[in-house]
Amino acid sequence: MNAIDLRHMRHALALAEHRNFGRAADRIGISQPTLSRSIQALETQVGAALFDRLPREVVPTEVGRVFLARVGPIVVHADELERELAAMLGREGGGLRVAVHPYVAAVLLGTVLGRFVRRHPSIRIEVVEASGEQMLTLMDSSSAEILVGEQALFHGKERFIVEPLQQRSGEYVCRVGHPILERGAVTLQDVLLYPIATTDTSPEMWVRVLGSDLAEFDPVALSDSAWTVHCSNLAAIAELCATSDAIGILTPGMIRRELEAGSLAVIPFEGTRPSADWGIVSRRGRTLSPAAEAFVEVVREVDAEMPEDGIGPVTHPVG
Repeated sequence: MNAIDLRHMRHALALAEHRNFGRAADRIGISQPTLSRSIQALETQVGAALFDRLPREVVPTEVGRVFLARVGPIVVHADELERELAAMLGREGGGLRVAVHPYVAAVLLGTVLGRFVRRHPSIRIEVVEASGEQMLTLMDSSSAEILVGEQALFHGKERFIVEPLQQRSGEYVCRVGHPILERGAVTLQDVLLYPIATTDTSPEMWVRVLGSDLAEFDPVALSDSAWTVHCSNLAAIAELCATSDAIGILTPGMIRRELEAGSLAVIPFEGTRPSADWGIVSRRGRTLSPAAEAFVEVVREVDAEMPEDGIGPVTHPVG
């Protein structure tokens, strides 16, 4: 049997304590399906059922009771070791400055910060939102130790290290009742007839937006002219689109309330949906501080757990 992941051990202990997948998942800050898959993976690795799923509760099997009795002290000692090492390496003090793209802030940041502060309450963290060339300026000037945002601006620049995160797709959105919704299948040419509101106007952004239409348009020309509002505040962009004929590029998770309230609608687009290729960016040759390493660890976790469209995020921090 391969080495058992400490995370799976923690999940099993939480399930044994709360005897309910929903309550256990809520306590440790992950979704119920994620917890269910974790327990199933653990049982597969062990080679036996660890829990009986009864109508009203979940209870450990005989094998499960033996397993839990053994792993309980292991998890306790691991937590103590993590705290001791963090204190020795300076993680539990000092400060950290990070930069994030507005889209990252809207989809991941709240959950990341909640989990990070829960684990490292004494670290002061400052978050700066940046898009386009601002991201490059912040990293070149060492104004931020790490950045979580679009990778495109850093491609081919050897002075940076980029760790890819999940690729996420967006949608073109507009107000309910917008004339474009009467067209049925909408093309990019149709979208460009209306004001565009975006956080980024760079050619790199338009390359991602164009997708399969790249041969028909010039991303450099679009970066100069194919936008009306350049704004880093996504709430303002959503409100703008809800009260005018402007069209925004957002994920459903960013505008979940507006979609439910009926103030915004997703445009039925025919073609490649705009995509976001996010990554964790650091400067080559620079050793990350322990605080930055801890932050990156949390970003990886939350990104892996978050659905592509940003709906149903992990809302509770875990220790």
